Amino acid sequence: MDLVLTLRKPVVLFYNFPLNQEISTNIKLNQGIWKFSYVLPLPTSVLTDSNEYNWKFTFKGELNLLNEQTNKSFPYLFWEANPTEGSSMYLNEILKTNYFCFAKDEALDKIDTLLKLKGLNVT
Repeated sequence: MDLVLTLRKPVVLFYNFPLNQEISTNIKLNQGIWKFSYVLPLPTSVLTDSNEYNWKFTFKGELNLLNEQTNKSFPYLFWEANPTEGSSMYLNEILKTNYFCFAKDEALDKIDTLLKLKGLNVT
């Protein structure tokens, strides 16, 4: 049985920046395992050889990011990725775990800890 990892709404939110601050950010995926399937807004630049997407925008407030090149605003960065061909065995191995159950008020801390242990939420 193959594991298919699907994230329903992977977004990057920005908050607590000074108003009108220019921000540059990127998302880089392990190209042996993941491939971008959709991003919004379109990135400012793409480094295809390293599977890295880059964005530049101006922070206009929470849920208000302005792309100066296109003069369009958006609330957050949205992205999706699919496993590359042949990566499902590797993903099955790194994500192999038991089921977890914990209280609602512990969920964010526990999930963050579990993702970091799996190398999936490293900052």
